[in-house]
Amino acid sequence: MKTIVIRWKVVLVFEIFFSANCFANGFSGDYSEICSAFEALQKNNSQQAQMRFFKAFPSNWYEFIKTYGLSPTSLYEEYDSHLSAFENLNMIDDSVYIERLIYLSLGAMKDADAPALLQNIIRRKMFQSEKMTKRFLHFIEKLQKGHQMQFWQFFWSNLIYDKELEQKYIFLLGLLSENGKEVVSIAYHYFNGGITYPYGGPWNSPY
Repeated sequence: MKTIVIRWKVVLVFEIFFSANCFANGFSGDYSEICSAFEALQKNNSQQAQMRFFKAFPSNWYEFIKTYGLSPTSLYEEYDSHLSAFENLNMIDDSVYIERLIYLSLGAMKDADAPALLQNIIRRKMFQSEKMTKRFLHFIEKLQKGHQMQFWQFFWSNLIYDKELEQKYIFLLGLLSENGKEVVSIAYHYFNGGITYPYGGPWNSPY
């Protein structure tokens, strides 16, 4: 009986620690605007509501992982609903939306949960159409090479080799300039199947 009681206490403490900050009367100071904007968007999917949520959404990797990373002070429990809402914004100018996705990826690291979902959103959006792909590439190629590498290493990062990513890679080579191909190729060959989660340790480590 004592063991069962202890287990229930552990579960209760965990739920309290990681409970969402986005419920009524539960707004955290840092997240009150994005929580409020998300609720407004659920009630009325208007262009004004979409723009408000877009503006409240994190604008770079540091803000993103601080907001949706696994932490008792973050919106970890909300990451799925918030990112799904972000992916479905369809009244934001494409160039503005693409720019935000790219800046979110600079410095990003492949990990479970919110980072993995963000990566999937970027991949889906980039290959939504050839027009979207070209818009992504146009913006990326204007970045400094170091930032281009940051984007592509997150884009290609995968725990195991992914054949579907190879198809995307071949398609991109047909659209890229010679300068762009160099960075994309290096990142692809190093990161498609060449990483593990940041805190898991190398799979092939002898220790």
